[in-house]
Amino acid sequence: LQSTEAAMRATFGLAWLVALLSCHTGCPFQAALRRGARMRGCVFSKAEDVQTVPREHLKKLREILVESEVLSPSTRSNIRVAKLSAGFCNDVYACEVEQDASGNKWRRFVVKLFSRLAELRVDPAKSAVVDDMAGRLQIAASLHYRNRFGLCHEMLPGTTLTEEDIHGTNGRPSVVLEIARPIALLHASPIPEDFLQAGCVDDGNILLRAMDKMLEHVARKEEEGQEVPKGLDLERLDAAVRHTKCVLGDLALPHVLGHGDLKPSNVVWSPSSGPKFIDFELSGPNYRGFDLYKLFRTNAKESFRHDLFQQFLQIYLQESEALRKASPSTFDAGMEQLTTEVMMFEPITWLEAALFFVFAHAEDPNPRWAKLAVHRWERYWEKVHRLEENAGKLAQHREPVTALASGGPV
Repeated sequence: LQSTEAAMRATFGLAWLVALLSCHTGCPFQAALRRGARMRGCVFSKAEDVQTVPREHLKKLREILVESEVLSPSTRSNIRVAKLSAGFCNDVYACEVEQDASGNKWRRFVVKLFSRLAELRVDPAKSAVVDDMAGRLQIAASLHYRNRFGLCHEMLPGTTLTEEDIHGTNGRPSVVLEIARPIALLHASPIPEDFLQAGCVDDGNILLRAMDKMLEHVARKEEEGQEVPKGLDLERLDAAVRHTKCVLGDLALPHVLGHGDLKPSNVVWSPSSGPKFIDFELSGPNYRGFDLYKLFRTNAKESFRHDLFQQFLQIYLQESEALRKASPSTFDAGMEQLTTEVMMFEPITWLEAALFFVFAHAEDPNPRWAKLAVHRWERYWEKVHRLEENAGKLAQHREPVTALASGGPV
Protein backbone atom coordinates (compact mmCIF):
# COMPACT_ATOMS: atom_id res chain seq x y z
CA LEU A 1 0.00 0.00 0.00
CA GLN A 2 2.98 2.37 0.26
CA SER A 3 2.96 3.51 -3.37
CA THR A 4 -0.84 3.77 -3.34
CA GLU A 5 -0.67 5.87 -0.19
CA ALA A 6 1.91 8.26 -1.65
CA ALA A 7 -0.07 8.74 -4.84
CA MET A 8 -3.37 9.27 -3.08
CA ARG A 9 -1.90 11.70 -0.56
CA ALA A 10 -0.54 13.78 -3.42
CA THR A 11 -3.74 13.68 -5.45
CA PHE A 12 -6.66 13.56 -3.08
CA GLY A 13 -5.38 13.96 0.48
CA LEU A 14 -5.47 11.54 3.37
CA ALA A 15 -9.26 11.67 3.70
CA TRP A 16 -9.65 9.65 0.48
CA LEU A 17 -6.96 7.22 1.58
CA VAL A 18 -8.91 6.57 4.77
CA ALA A 19 -12.03 6.01 2.68
CA LEU A 20 -10.25 3.31 0.68
CA LEU A 21 -8.44 1.58 3.52
CA SER A 22 -11.39 1.61 5.89
CA CYS A 23 -13.10 -1.00 3.77
CA HIS A 24 -10.59 -3.72 4.67
CA THR A 25 -10.48 -5.64 7.94
CA GLY A 26 -7.18 -5.30 9.76
CA CYS A 27 -6.06 -2.38 7.59
CA PRO A 28 -3.85 0.54 8.72
CA PHE A 29 -7.04 2.58 9.24
CA GLN A 30 -7.90 0.36 12.20
CA ALA A 31 -4.37 0.37 13.58
CA ALA A 32 -4.12 4.15 13.38
CA LEU A 33 -7.36 4.57 15.27
CA ARG A 34 -6.21 2.17 17.99
CA ARG A 35 -3.30 4.50 18.68
CA GLY A 36 -5.74 7.30 19.39
CA ALA A 37 -6.69 8.81 22.72
CA ARG A 38 -10.06 8.23 24.38
CA MET A 39 -12.22 11.29 24.83
CA ARG A 40 -15.83 11.36 26.03
CA GLY A 41 -16.43 7.83 24.80
CA CYS A 42 -14.69 8.34 21.45
CA VAL A 43 -11.28 7.41 20.07
CA PHE A 44 -9.42 9.79 17.75
CA SER A 45 -6.35 9.21 15.63
CA LYS A 46 -3.30 11.27 16.63
CA ALA A 47 -1.92 11.35 13.08
CA GLU A 48 -1.09 14.98 12.27
CA ASP A 49 -2.93 15.06 8.96
CA VAL A 50 -6.13 13.35 10.10
CA GLN A 51 -8.82 15.93 10.84
CA THR A 52 -10.09 16.23 14.39
CA VAL A 53 -13.80 15.62 14.62
CA PRO A 54 -15.56 18.92 15.48
CA ARG A 55 -17.37 18.83 18.81
CA GLU A 56 -20.73 19.64 17.21
CA HIS A 57 -20.29 16.74 14.78
CA LEU A 58 -19.37 14.40 17.62
CA LYS A 59 -22.63 15.29 19.36
CA LYS A 60 -24.66 14.61 16.19
CA LEU A 61 -22.81 11.35 15.56
CA ARG A 62 -23.64 10.07 19.03
CA GLU A 63 -27.28 11.16 18.70
CA ILE A 64 -27.72 9.33 15.39
CA LEU A 65 -25.94 6.21 16.68
CA VAL A 66 -28.21 6.19 19.74
CA GLU A 67 -31.37 6.77 17.67
CA SER A 68 -30.34 3.95 15.34
CA GLU A 69 -29.95 1.70 18.45
CA VAL A 70 -26.30 1.11 17.62
CA LEU A 71 -25.45 2.75 20.95
CA SER A 72 -27.32 2.44 24.23
CA PRO A 73 -27.95 5.84 25.86
CA SER A 74 -27.39 4.29 29.30
CA THR A 75 -24.13 2.46 28.52
CA ARG A 76 -20.71 4.01 27.97
CA SER A 77 -19.23 2.71 24.72
CA ASN A 78 -15.97 3.57 23.01
CA ILE A 79 -16.21 4.81 19.44
CA ARG A 80 -13.49 5.17 16.83
CA VAL A 81 -14.21 7.97 14.38
CA ALA A 82 -12.52 8.99 11.12
CA LYS A 83 -13.71 11.30 8.37
CA LEU A 84 -14.41 9.29 5.24
CA SER A 85 -14.86 11.95 2.60
CA ALA A 86 -13.81 15.41 1.66
CA GLY A 87 -17.28 15.87 0.23
CA PHE A 88 -18.50 19.36 -0.60
CA CYS A 89 -22.10 19.06 0.59
CA ASN A 90 -22.06 16.59 3.48
CA ASP A 91 -19.79 15.26 6.21
CA VAL A 92 -19.34 11.48 6.15
CA TYR A 93 -17.73 9.56 9.00
CA ALA A 94 -16.64 5.98 9.60
CA CYS A 95 -17.62 4.92 13.12
CA GLU A 96 -16.42 1.76 14.86
CA VAL A 97 -18.46 0.98 17.97
CA GLU A 98 -17.08 -1.26 20.71
CA GLN A 99 -19.33 -4.27 21.23
CA ASP A 100 -17.88 -5.62 24.48
CA ALA A 101 -15.57 -4.57 27.30
CA SER A 102 -12.67 -6.66 25.99
CA GLY A 103 -12.03 -4.19 23.17
CA ASN A 104 -11.69 -7.08 20.70
CA LYS A 105 -15.09 -6.80 19.05
CA TRP A 106 -16.10 -3.72 17.08
CA ARG A 107 -18.94 -3.01 14.65
CA ARG A 108 -18.50 -0.64 11.72
CA PHE A 109 -20.94 1.98 10.46
CA VAL A 110 -21.06 5.00 8.18
CA VAL A 111 -22.80 8.15 9.42
CA LYS A 112 -23.63 10.95 6.99
CA LEU A 113 -24.47 14.40 8.38
CA PHE A 114 -26.48 16.52 5.95
CA SER A 115 -25.33 20.10 5.42
CA ARG A 116 -27.18 23.27 4.47
CA LEU A 117 -25.58 23.10 1.02
CA ALA A 118 -27.13 19.70 0.35
CA GLU A 119 -30.57 21.18 0.94
CA LEU A 120 -29.88 23.88 -1.66
CA ARG A 121 -29.97 21.18 -4.36
CA VAL A 122 -32.29 18.47 -3.04
CA ASP A 123 -34.19 17.30 0.03
CA PRO A 124 -31.72 14.87 1.69
CA ALA A 125 -34.43 13.41 3.92
CA LYS A 126 -36.36 12.32 0.80
CA SER A 127 -33.31 10.74 -0.83
CA ALA A 128 -32.61 8.81 2.38
CA VAL A 129 -35.86 6.96 1.67
CA VAL A 130 -34.12 5.52 -1.41
CA ASP A 131 -31.12 4.54 0.76
CA ASP A 132 -33.56 2.50 2.83
CA MET A 133 -35.27 0.95 -0.18
CA ALA A 134 -31.96 0.04 -1.85
CA GLY A 135 -30.75 -1.58 1.37
CA ARG A 136 -33.88 -3.74 1.47
CA LEU A 137 -33.26 -4.72 -2.16
CA GLN A 138 -29.72 -5.76 -1.10
CA ILE A 139 -28.10 -3.46 -3.65
CA ALA A 140 -26.82 -1.05 -1.00
CA ALA A 141 -25.80 -1.02 2.65
CA SER A 142 -28.42 -1.83 5.27
CA LEU A 143 -29.82 1.45 6.59
CA HIS A 144 -30.25 1.65 10.36
CA TYR A 145 -31.65 5.13 10.83
CA ARG A 146 -32.50 8.33 8.97
CA ASN A 147 -33.92 11.73 9.83
CA ARG A 148 -33.73 15.23 8.38
CA PHE A 149 -30.24 15.73 9.85
CA GLY A 150 -28.45 12.56 8.69
CA LEU A 151 -28.42 8.80 8.36
CA CYS A 152 -26.55 5.71 9.56
CA HIS A 153 -25.83 2.51 7.65
CA GLU A 154 -23.51 -0.48 7.82
CA MET A 155 -19.97 -0.14 6.49
CA LEU A 156 -19.73 -2.05 3.22
CA PRO A 157 -16.78 -4.36 2.55
CA GLY A 158 -14.81 -3.74 -0.63
CA THR A 159 -13.38 -0.77 -2.52
CA THR A 160 -14.93 2.05 -4.55
CA LEU A 161 -14.53 1.72 -8.31
CA THR A 162 -12.71 3.98 -10.74
CA GLU A 163 -13.11 4.80 -14.44
CA GLU A 164 -10.35 2.27 -15.09
CA ASP A 165 -12.34 -0.43 -13.29
CA ILE A 166 -15.38 0.30 -15.45
CA HIS A 167 -13.53 0.32 -18.79
CA GLY A 168 -10.98 -2.36 -17.89
CA THR A 169 -7.99 -0.16 -18.67
CA ASN A 170 -6.04 -0.90 -15.47
CA GLY A 171 -4.83 -4.36 -16.48
CA ARG A 172 -7.71 -6.09 -14.67
CA PRO A 173 -11.00 -7.38 -16.12
CA SER A 174 -13.83 -4.87 -15.94
CA VAL A 175 -16.51 -5.51 -13.32
CA VAL A 176 -19.08 -3.24 -14.95
CA LEU A 177 -21.27 -6.07 -16.30
CA GLU A 178 -22.04 -7.07 -12.71
CA ILE A 179 -23.62 -3.65 -12.14
CA ALA A 180 -26.29 -4.07 -14.85
CA ARG A 181 -28.65 -6.21 -12.80
CA PRO A 182 -28.71 -4.13 -9.57
CA ILE A 183 -29.21 -0.86 -11.43
CA ALA A 184 -32.02 -2.46 -13.47
CA LEU A 185 -33.57 -3.56 -10.18
CA LEU A 186 -33.38 -0.02 -8.78
CA HIS A 187 -34.88 1.46 -11.95
CA ALA A 188 -37.72 -1.07 -11.90
CA SER A 189 -38.62 -0.24 -8.29
CA PRO A 190 -41.65 1.94 -7.57
CA ILE A 191 -40.93 5.61 -6.95
CA PRO A 192 -41.48 6.19 -3.19
CA GLU A 193 -44.58 8.10 -2.15
CA ASP A 194 -42.33 10.80 -0.65
CA PHE A 195 -41.67 11.97 -4.22
CA LEU A 196 -45.30 11.74 -5.36
CA GLN A 197 -48.34 13.94 -5.02
CA ALA A 198 -51.73 12.64 -6.11
CA GLY A 199 -49.95 9.79 -7.91
CA CYS A 200 -47.76 12.12 -9.99
CA VAL A 201 -44.10 13.05 -9.63
CA ASP A 202 -43.98 15.92 -7.15
CA ASP A 203 -41.68 18.84 -8.01
CA GLY A 204 -40.70 17.31 -11.36
CA ASN A 205 -37.64 15.36 -12.39
CA ILE A 206 -35.02 15.51 -9.64
CA LEU A 207 -32.13 16.08 -12.07
CA LEU A 208 -33.78 19.09 -13.71
CA ARG A 209 -34.98 20.41 -10.38
CA ALA A 210 -31.47 20.20 -8.89
CA MET A 211 -30.02 22.07 -11.88
CA ASP A 212 -32.64 24.80 -11.48
CA LYS A 213 -31.85 25.15 -7.77
CA MET A 214 -28.11 25.40 -8.42
CA LEU A 215 -28.70 28.11 -11.05
CA GLU A 216 -30.93 30.05 -8.66
CA HIS A 217 -28.28 29.90 -5.94
CA VAL A 218 -25.47 30.99 -8.27
CA ALA A 219 -27.65 33.89 -9.50
CA ARG A 220 -28.21 35.04 -5.91
CA LYS A 221 -24.49 34.86 -5.21
CA GLU A 222 -23.74 36.83 -8.37
CA GLU A 223 -26.11 39.57 -7.20
CA GLU A 224 -24.10 39.66 -3.96
CA GLY A 225 -20.90 40.21 -5.95
CA GLN A 226 -19.59 36.64 -6.28
CA GLU A 227 -18.57 36.19 -9.94
CA VAL A 228 -18.84 32.90 -11.82
CA PRO A 229 -15.52 31.37 -12.92
CA LYS A 230 -13.75 33.12 -15.79
CA GLY A 231 -14.72 31.56 -19.12
CA LEU A 232 -18.29 30.90 -17.99
CA ASP A 233 -21.45 32.96 -18.27
CA LEU A 234 -24.61 32.53 -16.20
CA GLU A 235 -26.90 33.36 -19.11
CA ARG A 236 -25.28 30.69 -21.28
CA LEU A 237 -25.59 28.14 -18.48
CA ASP A 238 -29.25 29.03 -18.02
CA ALA A 239 -29.87 28.76 -21.77
CA ALA A 240 -28.24 25.30 -21.83
CA VAL A 241 -30.48 24.09 -19.01
CA ARG A 242 -33.61 25.52 -20.67
CA HIS A 243 -32.63 23.85 -23.95
CA THR A 244 -32.11 20.51 -22.19
CA LYS A 245 -35.50 20.77 -20.47
CA CYS A 246 -37.16 21.61 -23.78
CA VAL A 247 -35.64 18.61 -25.58
CA LEU A 248 -36.45 16.17 -22.80
CA GLY A 249 -39.92 17.62 -22.35
CA ASP A 250 -40.73 17.05 -26.04
CA LEU A 251 -39.66 13.42 -25.78
CA ALA A 252 -41.71 12.76 -22.61
CA LEU A 253 -39.39 9.98 -21.49
CA PRO A 254 -40.68 7.92 -18.55
CA HIS A 255 -39.30 8.41 -15.06
CA VAL A 256 -37.56 5.65 -13.16
CA LEU A 257 -36.26 5.56 -9.61
CA GLY A 258 -32.78 6.84 -10.43
CA HIS A 259 -29.58 6.93 -8.41
CA GLY A 260 -28.77 10.40 -9.74
CA ASP A 261 -25.00 10.27 -9.27
CA LEU A 262 -23.97 6.85 -10.58
CA LYS A 263 -20.29 7.58 -11.11
CA PRO A 264 -17.82 4.72 -10.52
CA SER A 265 -16.76 6.05 -7.09
CA ASN A 266 -20.34 5.59 -5.88
CA VAL A 267 -20.13 1.84 -6.48
CA VAL A 268 -18.44 -0.35 -3.86
CA TRP A 269 -17.31 -3.74 -5.13
CA SER A 270 -16.01 -6.81 -3.33
CA PRO A 271 -15.38 -10.37 -4.60
CA SER A 272 -17.80 -11.80 -2.03
CA SER A 273 -20.78 -9.46 -2.35
CA GLY A 274 -20.31 -7.91 -5.79
CA PRO A 275 -21.36 -4.29 -6.49
CA LYS A 276 -23.29 -2.18 -3.99
CA PHE A 277 -24.36 1.44 -4.44
CA ILE A 278 -23.59 4.32 -2.08
CA ASP A 279 -24.46 8.03 -1.87
CA PHE A 280 -28.13 8.29 -2.87
CA GLU A 281 -28.27 12.01 -2.18
CA LEU A 282 -29.46 12.85 -5.72
CA SER A 283 -31.78 9.86 -6.04
CA GLY A 284 -35.43 10.12 -7.01
CA PRO A 285 -37.56 10.35 -10.16
CA ASN A 286 -35.08 10.58 -13.02
CA TYR A 287 -34.23 9.33 -16.51
CA ARG A 288 -32.54 5.94 -16.82
CA GLY A 289 -30.22 7.26 -19.52
CA PHE A 290 -28.63 9.74 -17.14
CA ASP A 291 -27.65 7.01 -14.67
CA LEU A 292 -26.41 4.62 -17.34
CA TYR A 293 -24.24 7.08 -19.22
CA LYS A 294 -22.75 8.64 -16.10
CA LEU A 295 -21.46 5.21 -15.06
CA PHE A 296 -19.50 4.98 -18.35
CA ARG A 297 -18.53 8.62 -18.76
CA THR A 298 -14.77 9.10 -18.88
CA ASN A 299 -12.35 12.01 -19.12
CA ALA A 300 -10.02 9.90 -21.28
CA LYS A 301 -11.74 9.80 -24.68
CA GLU A 302 -9.62 6.92 -25.96
CA SER A 303 -10.47 4.62 -23.03
CA PHE A 304 -14.24 4.39 -23.63
CA ARG A 305 -15.03 0.71 -24.20
CA HIS A 306 -17.88 0.55 -26.70
CA ASP A 307 -17.92 -3.26 -26.58
CA LEU A 308 -18.44 -3.27 -22.81
CA PHE A 309 -20.99 -0.48 -23.13
CA GLN A 310 -23.09 -2.57 -25.54
CA GLN A 311 -22.76 -5.72 -23.43
CA PHE A 312 -23.77 -3.79 -20.34
CA LEU A 313 -26.86 -2.34 -22.03
CA GLN A 314 -27.88 -5.79 -23.30
CA ILE A 315 -27.75 -7.26 -19.79
CA TYR A 316 -29.52 -4.21 -18.35
CA LEU A 317 -32.31 -4.47 -20.93
CA GLN A 318 -32.69 -8.23 -20.42
CA GLU A 319 -33.00 -7.73 -16.67
CA SER A 320 -35.37 -4.78 -17.10
CA GLU A 321 -37.66 -6.68 -19.46
CA ALA A 322 -37.62 -9.76 -17.23
CA LEU A 323 -38.65 -7.60 -14.26
CA ARG A 324 -41.57 -6.12 -16.17
CA LYS A 325 -42.26 -9.40 -18.01
CA ALA A 326 -42.00 -7.87 -21.48
CA SER A 327 -42.16 -9.92 -24.66
CA PRO A 328 -38.77 -11.17 -25.96
CA SER A 329 -39.83 -10.15 -29.49
CA THR A 330 -39.42 -6.48 -28.54
CA PHE A 331 -35.76 -6.87 -27.49
CA ASP A 332 -34.01 -5.77 -30.72
CA ALA A 333 -36.08 -2.61 -31.08
CA GLY A 334 -35.69 -1.95 -27.36
CA MET A 335 -31.91 -2.32 -27.58
CA GLU A 336 -31.64 0.16 -30.44
CA GLN A 337 -33.82 2.69 -28.63
CA LEU A 338 -31.98 2.22 -25.33
CA THR A 339 -28.57 2.81 -26.94
CA THR A 340 -29.81 5.98 -28.64
CA GLU A 341 -31.45 7.18 -25.42
CA VAL A 342 -28.38 6.61 -23.24
CA MET A 343 -25.98 8.25 -25.72
CA MET A 344 -28.28 11.29 -25.77
CA PHE A 345 -27.51 11.89 -22.09
CA GLU A 346 -23.74 12.23 -22.51
CA PRO A 347 -23.78 16.06 -22.82
CA ILE A 348 -26.33 16.33 -20.01
CA THR A 349 -23.96 14.56 -17.61
CA TRP A 350 -21.29 17.17 -18.46
CA LEU A 351 -23.75 20.06 -18.09
CA GLU A 352 -24.89 18.87 -14.65
CA ALA A 353 -21.25 18.52 -13.56
CA ALA A 354 -20.39 22.02 -14.85
CA LEU A 355 -23.30 23.46 -12.91
CA PHE A 356 -22.25 21.66 -9.75
CA PHE A 357 -18.73 23.09 -9.85
CA VAL A 358 -20.06 26.59 -10.58
CA PHE A 359 -22.33 26.07 -7.56
CA ALA A 360 -19.34 24.93 -5.51
CA HIS A 361 -17.33 27.95 -6.63
CA ALA A 362 -20.16 30.27 -5.57
CA GLU A 363 -19.81 28.99 -2.00
CA ASP A 364 -16.04 28.54 -2.01
CA PRO A 365 -14.15 30.56 -4.69
CA ASN A 366 -11.47 27.91 -5.05
CA PRO A 367 -9.43 27.83 -8.31
CA ARG A 368 -9.88 24.05 -8.36
CA TRP A 369 -13.68 24.40 -8.61
CA ALA A 370 -13.28 27.02 -11.35
CA LYS A 371 -10.98 24.77 -13.39
CA LEU A 372 -13.32 21.79 -13.08
CA ALA A 373 -16.35 23.92 -14.00
CA VAL A 374 -14.68 25.23 -17.17
CA HIS A 375 -13.51 21.74 -18.17
CA ARG A 376 -17.02 20.24 -17.77
CA TRP A 377 -18.57 23.17 -19.66
CA GLU A 378 -16.16 22.68 -22.56
CA ARG A 379 -16.95 18.96 -22.66
CA TYR A 380 -20.65 19.79 -22.73
CA TRP A 381 -20.17 21.98 -25.81
CA GLU A 382 -18.10 19.27 -27.48
CA LYS A 383 -20.94 16.77 -27.03
CA VAL A 384 -24.15 18.84 -27.16
CA HIS A 385 -24.75 17.76 -30.78
CA ARG A 386 -25.41 14.25 -29.46
CA LEU A 387 -28.35 15.55 -27.46
CA GLU A 388 -29.99 16.96 -30.55
CA GLU A 389 -29.07 14.14 -32.94
CA ASN A 390 -30.20 11.31 -30.68
CA ALA A 391 -33.32 13.16 -29.55
CA GLY A 392 -34.22 13.51 -33.21
CA LYS A 393 -33.84 9.76 -33.70
CA LEU A 394 -36.05 9.05 -30.71
CA ALA A 395 -38.67 11.55 -31.80
CA GLN A 396 -38.83 10.05 -35.33
CA HIS A 397 -42.27 11.22 -36.41
CA ARG A 398 -42.09 14.46 -34.48
CA GLU A 399 -40.70 17.79 -35.63
CA PRO A 400 -36.89 18.11 -35.66
CA VAL A 401 -35.24 19.20 -32.42
CA THR A 402 -34.23 22.87 -32.44
CA ALA A 403 -30.47 23.20 -31.98
CA LEU A 404 -28.99 25.31 -29.20
CA ALA A 405 -27.27 28.46 -30.43
CA SER A 406 -23.77 27.54 -31.56
CA GLY A 407 -20.57 29.13 -30.43
CA GLY A 408 -19.03 26.77 -27.90
CA PRO A 409 -17.64 27.89 -24.58
CA VAL A 410 -17.73 31.59 -23.83
